[in-house]
Amino acid sequence: MASSSSDDSMRVLQQCRVAPSPASITQPASLPLTFFDITWLYSSPVEWLFLYPFPHSTVVFTESYLPNLKSSLSLALHHFYPLAGKVRRSSDSADMYELHYEEGDSVSLTIADSDLDFLDLVGYHARESSKLRSLVPRLPQLGDNNRPLLAVQVTLFLDHGIGIGFTVHHVACDGLNLTHFIKSWLVPAS
Repeated sequence: MASSSSDDSMRVLQQCRVAPSPASITQPASLPLTFFDITWLYSSPVEWLFLYPFPHSTVVFTESYLPNLKSSLSLALHHFYPLAGKVRRSSDSADMYELHYEEGDSVSLTIADSDLDFLDLVGYHARESSKLRSLVPRLPQLGDNNRPLLAVQVTLFLDHGIGIGFTVHHVACDGLNLTHFIKSWLVPAS
């Protein structure tokens, strides 16, 4: 169902969760954070936005492209399954933290459309950052001791383009590893 967001120019078409494809992931799986990781525990999440030309309607996207996008996200998450998990206090020690994945964990995926001017957004000039901020998802809240690691938003600009926004908890990965994940998901193998 479509619903309005806080931004009048954007409409959420679908909100879903995508889990890693099932296979040989050891359940549950935990990676303890090191001394160096703790620095990033309370930092702001990292937000990335990619804008691509996409001269197709919302119907074409939802019927032809969206099923493959969800399927390939699930396959990529199989290899990067900690991103579907959460950061939490370790069950072994109250003063330790870990990245924890267990069956049923997933990534929030929002599909939206926007009537913002795509050509203005990709133009080579200054623009209001608030326009871009609406194209990047927020990490959902799970509670004080459980924080999700990744959220994805796909925004369609009618007959002009598509935006893919990522918000990732910095304790989960750095820019190089996030780039590797994005390439594994969105770039076809040659």
